[in-house]
Amino acid sequence: MSSNLLSVYLFIAGLVIHMSLCYSELPPADDNLNIYALPVGQGDCTVIQCPKTSTDNGKGDVTIIDAGSNKKRFKDEAFHNYLREANIKYVILTHPHNDHFNLIDPILEGHGESLHIYHSCDRQRYVQRYKHRNKFVEALNSYQSSKIEYCLGATSCNTKITLCDSVSLTVIASELGGCGKHPNEDSIVSKITYNGVSALFPGDLEGSNKKINAFLQGAGAEIKADIYRLAHHGAYAETGSKQCNRRDLLRAVGASYYFSSSGLHEGYRHPRCKLYREIRDNDYTDLQVDYHPYTCYEDDGTKEPHTTTTNKPIYVTTLEENETRKDYVIRFAIKKDGTIVPSITPFNGASKRRQEF
Repeated sequence: MSSNLLSVYLFIAGLVIHMSLCYSELPPADDNLNIYALPVGQGDCTVIQCPKTSTDNGKGDVTIIDAGSNKKRFKDEAFHNYLREANIKYVILTHPHNDHFNLIDPILEGHGESLHIYHSCDRQRYVQRYKHRNKFVEALNSYQSSKIEYCLGATSCNTKITLCDSVSLTVIASELGGCGKHPNEDSIVSKITYNGVSALFPGDLEGSNKKINAFLQGAGAEIKADIYRLAHHGAYAETGSKQCNRRDLLRAVGASYYFSSSGLHEGYRHPRCKLYREIRDNDYTDLQVDYHPYTCYEDDGTKEPHTTTTNKPIYVTTLEENETRKDYVIRFAIKKDGTIVPSITPFNGASKRRQEF
């Protein structure tokens, strides 16, 4: 073999090794329903992975609930790479805020035309808020899409999607704000159910006292769930025009496990430590899990996050450990018998600034 040819082979081998070390990938499908929360900073991206079938040896069928980040310092290719071998069947865009949909282009790149996108409010609302408008219009036009109009309660919403055998997604509310000036109020609220276990995904749901009261009354017991993705990245407000994750809502959900993304050092200071303490110090859940770190922000305007260690089942995607910010994937593995197994694993290559593992 010539020295030049050997050099080419070594270069290619090194490139493959570099890529495998730099980027995380969705694990192969297994016998569980897996719920993954990706570390997109101030934003949301949840990946629902169906249990493997007898004919599936790969990443399996996947549904995505939101895919966006407030700051475009996250590497598009990291999220594309994470999902590149998965069969994405459905995408739920909860509402037209950039931090819930501006990563959708790289994620959907290369996926089949059978994919179906569900969204609240008119598509133009998303286009207006997206810098690369042509790309987003092209993405929406390339796939089937459905607008979920104003509804409250599963019967009113009349949208139940079979994600795979024994796994369904039911819409509980949408467009409660009338697609006006406050997109958070228009969030699609959905619940996934599998063998008696459920997970609630409220997007950035928040609103006035009147709106949240109406939501609780209209949705009723339908929002009860075992796993709760904290609304609006873990924001917490009991009063005012942007009430979020109120005590009575937490009681109505009655979850055993809680999680959110994290916008470390990005102005919004989510999640809030006050919400963490509310869940920790009261009897929302009596479960205890392995001790793990949790990073949050105080309400006193302190810019630096606070990191603690807890054995309560509440998780966040980005942590500050020894003054170093690190990104994690949160996973809830739901077994056939209904057992829920939480875990956190490092996510490599997400950010352009943060330390990589």
